[in-house]
Amino acid sequence: MIDCAITEIDCEGNHINVAKVIDIDDELVECLRKGLGKYIITNQSGELYTSSSAFTKLFEKEFNDYTPYCLRRAISSRYIERGNVNEIKK
Repeated sequence: MIDCAITEIDCEGNHINVAKVIDIDDELVECLRKGLGKYIITNQSGELYTSSSAFTKLFEKEFNDYTPYCLRRAISSRYIERGNVNEIKK
């Protein structure tokens, strides 16, 4: 999400195509709403985070000391438990 551009066309790199429907939980939308614009999450200046550590600090503050790595482990564990390891790549 750090360098994720919102676009209407498919392109190279980390992006979300806004022409497609993305189901996002309402609670997560409220957390992300502060930074919605060209990029999903931006710093206080409206710019992309320059490092993953700065983004991790924001994430920890907003989500009670959980990090993006905790989220990744939880999602991966869920797919491993369900026997669907290929979903982890998504």
